[in-house]
Amino acid sequence: MRLYLDSCVLIYALDGSEQLRRHTLQQLEGYGDSDWVISDLVRMECLVGPLRTADQIRLLAFRSFFSDCSVVPLHPEVMEQAAELRASTRRQTADAIHLAAAVHWGCDALLTNDRAFQLSQAPIEVLRLVADQPSIPPA
Repeated sequence: MRLYLDSCVLIYALDGSEQLRRHTLQQLEGYGDSDWVISDLVRMECLVGPLRTADQIRLLAFRSFFSDCSVVPLHPEVMEQAAELRASTRRQTADAIHLAAAVHWGCDALLTNDRAFQLSQAPIEVLRLVADQPSIPPA
């Protein structure tokens, strides 16, 4: 299974509270046979916090995690598809880009904790990470 990981999944896994981090890592272990896919946007969103605080250890942890993932680029075709998704569903820009990247690069599902993905139809399966946790606010 090709599984696109939303930014919040990586942030929870590496930067969340102890309980949230543990739960997220257990969930990811359940998808251990999957090809984890992230985009350049995921990389950017995850690096904001550690760069803001100049935390080299957290930067290294994120970059190490990225090395276990297939990183897909955001080609013009992906951005065009994101624009179409945003126009037709009123998704937020980043959410539309994540979804378009997942679809364009042949992912079977998108793993997120963002409730906005549940509110409207998605062209691929959307898996929710933690049902009882709020969505993470943007960095």
